[in-house]
Amino acid sequence: MEVSISHASDNGAYPPLPESGPSEDSDLAQRNFTDRERLSKSWRIPLFSKGKAVPTLLEKRSRVLTFDSETTTTTTTTTPLDVTRETVYIVPVTNVPEPGPSQRTESTTSDARATQSSDTGQILIDVVNEQDPSKDKHLYSWAMVYENQRGRSLLPRDPPAFSVIAPASSVINGRLVRKSLQPDISLVDFPLPDENWRWASKEWMVDMRDEFVQHDGFEYNWFFRSKGWRSNAGHLNAGAWVRRRRWIRLMERPPLSALQSDEEPTVHAAKEPKAQISVDYDDVWHGDDEDWSRLRQVMHELGRDGRKLDAWKDWTRAATKSDSSKAVAESMSGLLRAHKDEILHSFIYPSSRIQLLAMVTKGGLLSETEVLGISKSNPSFVDLSRLKEALRS
Repeated sequence: MEVSISHASDNGAYPPLPESGPSEDSDLAQRNFTDRERLSKSWRIPLFSKGKAVPTLLEKRSRVLTFDSETTTTTTTTTPLDVTRETVYIVPVTNVPEPGPSQRTESTTSDARATQSSDTGQILIDVVNEQDPSKDKHLYSWAMVYENQRGRSLLPRDPPAFSVIAPASSVINGRLVRKSLQPDISLVDFPLPDENWRWASKEWMVDMRDEFVQHDGFEYNWFFRSKGWRSNAGHLNAGAWVRRRRWIRLMERPPLSALQSDEEPTVHAAKEPKAQISVDYDDVWHGDDEDWSRLRQVMHELGRDGRKLDAWKDWTRAATKSDSSKAVAESMSGLLRAHKDEILHSFIYPSSRIQLLAMVTKGGLLSETEVLGISKSNPSFVDLSRLKEALRS
């Protein structure tokens, strides 16, 4: 099953899902394709043709791959021929003993695939690109699942309680699947793309899109479809026969080279700093206009939420331990007020943002009223109830 994956972008929008790779071109798949194609043409030929037999796409492809003697003798060396997105080269070969009939040999490896011709002693080289441009990168992707509800229970033609991509329809293994026939999944056993991927976030989170969903993440409609959703029910519950909300969870895939090495890679191997990072209070905070530039650089280099929270814990303690640091403490408070959104967005997990706000409140850098105001102005980013609980603890 192909799961719903969306790569996160810089502007916060979800880009389209990646296209699935080509399916294996087995003998059974060829026969099934031929049978379906001929069956679909059986009623169209009398209507749209004059009785002339029209070869199927698979037959055309087979004819091109056969390369009879007349075609191969007129083909020049290293001339590329594009056949269904595959690059074929003609390479002359001499002294081929007892060439057999023309046939195509398939392989699942990344080596070049060859076919021997009985007429010209040539080999058809099918070049397979084994370079993966993302194999040395640390990838992050969002997994998305829709939770679907209709009154007490869903109807037979409704999507399941949890569905991939969109409740209206889904693409699984390259095929459009009707909403009622989607596989049963849940937030507990949602499958990762492959064994190289792992969960980067500990929990599933409700996707709170401002002005598009209700306070609890639900959106309403007359029935399950791709359009016409709104954030609240109409008068007398009009237009709210069904509702859905989207759950998201962050996945990550470390570089493949790190996964294949003998040493056990850490979860955040790509985030490890290249050099020792100085997070000393005196090195970051001077009480001048350059404090924000130094803070932003250090936050970027630290990478992980845990390291950032440890640094803020040391800074808050140092800023409030003596009267000599009063000017620097005022500078820290000013930066927190002026750049609160950017500072909070530098943390991946919602719980980390709550810990930071509770920390600076207890350290006297921000008042409780200011911190609660941040949550009220953006409830989808900082949960107010959890923040109040953290402030009381």
